Amino acid sequence: MAEEIFQTYTDGKSSNGSEKKELSEITRQLDNCMNAILQGADFPELNEKMARLRVRKAELEEILAMSPEIILTPQIIAKKLKKDAQLLRDGDIARLIKSYLTKIYAHSDEIIITGGVNMNHCGRRI
Repeated sequence: MAEEIFQTYTDGKSSNGSEKKELSEITRQLDNCMNAILQGADFPELNEKMARLRVRKAELEEILAMSPEIILTPQIIAKKLKKDAQLLRDGDIARLIKSYLTKIYAHSDEIIITGGVNMNHCGRRI
């Protein structure tokens, strides 16, 4: 099973790929908002949206700056799966779920949950 997961990971995902993609989309949205403002748009919702986008952009830039490139091997995956199986056997479901949540952001109108594999609870993500 670890070999299959490793193959899936190496077939199309680079480290921090989802964060990089989201950062690119947020940058595009911020540019669109700025263009709208430059063309005369003046809505409170637009300013609120820009503020949220700026916060998320800063969060993503921090994640990308602090995330070392992780070398993933079938052995690392097997170790993680064994640890997960032990948590299941112990009935520690909350700890198991927490190990797959990397960030939770709460805004006034939405909650953003970022999932992945939180290695050693120190922010290293796969």
